[in-house]
Amino acid sequence: MPYLLPAKNDDILTFLNRAYKAYLEPLPFGEISMAYAAEFSNQGKTIDSKTLEEAAEATRGYPYLFKLIGYYILGYSKNTDLISEDIVSQAVNTSKRDMIEGIFNAALKPLSPHDKDFLTKMAKDLNESKISDVRDRLNVSKSYAQIYRMRLIEAGIIAPTGRGALTFVIPYLGEYLRGEF
Repeated sequence: MPYLLPAKNDDILTFLNRAYKAYLEPLPFGEISMAYAAEFSNQGKTIDSKTLEEAAEATRGYPYLFKLIGYYILGYSKNTDLISEDIVSQAVNTSKRDMIEGIFNAALKPLSPHDKDFLTKMAKDLNESKISDVRDRLNVSKSYAQIYRMRLIEAGIIAPTGRGALTFVIPYLGEYLRGEF
């Protein structure tokens, strides 16, 4: 049997970027809260409803963050039965740091400088962005802006939210690009 060289990270990323991307709808906060409450109870932990709601909302409905924040909450609460706001805050902050390496860098790496510039201009808006505002910030034509809009939608980085409006698909990406992360 011939010896196979291990794949380089770039080869793996290229393969993953070409693979079919299943879009997962955001999870409802109520279901996240119920799942967290059940799992924390199964682990012998208690959490008040306000702190539980904060943990669920911090996920922004993103399945990856749901699992990651829950994992860190249980890890940070291993020496106590009470899950406090401080524990949830630590778990959320650690999860955000993990998002930089595991999600943001991987999502942004294959993008062109023009794609990234589009995203940076889009990130100036706190919520959704109007394509006309992004186009004005870039100082480009409507057709030029549409090319990058479509590329980023196809890449799963942004999504249309209505006529002429866009939003980031990946939670916290706008804050990251604004340097608020």
